[in-house]
Amino acid sequence: GTRPVQHPSHSGIYRPAAFIRKIEIGGDIVYDGEKERKKAEIEAFSETTAALITDVLQTCAKNGTAKKLRSLPFEIAAKTGTNGDENGNIDAYALGYTATNTAAIWLGNADNTKIGATGGGVPCNKLYRLFLEIGKRQAIGNFSPCDDVEKIALDKTDYEKEHKLTIADELSPENYKIYEIFSRRNLPLERSTRFSHPKICVPAIAF
Repeated sequence: GTRPVQHPSHSGIYRPAAFIRKIEIGGDIVYDGEKERKKAEIEAFSETTAALITDVLQTCAKNGTAKKLRSLPFEIAAKTGTNGDENGNIDAYALGYTATNTAAIWLGNADNTKIGATGGGVPCNKLYRLFLEIGKRQAIGNFSPCDDVEKIALDKTDYEKEHKLTIADELSPENYKIYEIFSRRNLPLERSTRFSHPKICVPAIAF
């Protein structure tokens, strides 16, 4: 895939949204939108935090409420949302970003009357079609790797049954592992010995 532009949407750098690229009068550029946006750039999150959030939202687009996006032919991170009460919803939205583009779809009424939709429904379908059209018009690459992030094999049993983040035993079979990414400054410390030093529990017999 292509390399993303400088400060892609997943780098942690905030850039204000804008529609005007440039204004020319008599061949002279009197307004350069790119330069103006660069002036307003600030670091909203560290690159590491942005990478971790992107990974979480990629899972949402694969297996979560935004899973309608998973058949797109490029990596995408997304989140859906619904706002309302027991009487119905008044807002439904789906937001997503790739390495180079960010888009959001909102569904609702100006007078806040109820709608029969959730974020994972109509808004997510429209977001899918929008990104599909964007992908036809430009090459969309994958998210850039972050050097400060490491993928770790975790002990699946500890995670699912004990809610513990334990590094998988070196002798652990693949089906007893799950993989997750962590900041290198915040890695799990405990390692499982489930297979290298198995424990046998002595059963208690009651009469």
